Amino acid sequence: MGITKEGALVVGDRVKAGKSQIRFHVRDGVAAKGDLTDQLGRYLIERKFSGRYSKPPLCAILFSCQGRGTNLYGPDDPCTDSTTFASAVPVPTAGWFGNGEIGPLGAVLPGGGRDKVKTHMHGFTSVFAMIYDTSGDAEEAEAKGG
Repeated sequence: MGITKEGALVVGDRVKAGKSQIRFHVRDGVAAKGDLTDQLGRYLIERKFSGRYSKPPLCAILFSCQGRGTNLYGPDDPCTDSTTFASAVPVPTAGWFGNGEIGPLGAVLPGGGRDKVKTHMHGFTSVFAMIYDTSGDAEEAEAKGG
């Protein structure tokens, strides 16, 4: 997608009236940090009230777009995504920058309707994968009569 010198929008695919969707995004570090903070807050609330996973994740993996870091937040704040995550979910975290991230839209908890989750190819995003120890979950559920 691009814009011509005359200001026309150019799309590199067929656009069908009533069928195609186009989203416009503004890359803004303040908005990106606010969105990340909101998503992490939602994740923490869902985890707390889901009835599962009372223990925190063992660790996390961060997949972040190369367009983030200093390119989005500036040279004074290169680790915004990882430090924002660490303040909400203080677990060991490893990760890397890439060109596109695959993940769901929003926070998704394990066992929380995974069959309804659609994954998407994202750009200019950070995707966090939380790793949980679920080895005792079956025994705990059975002991509770579930």
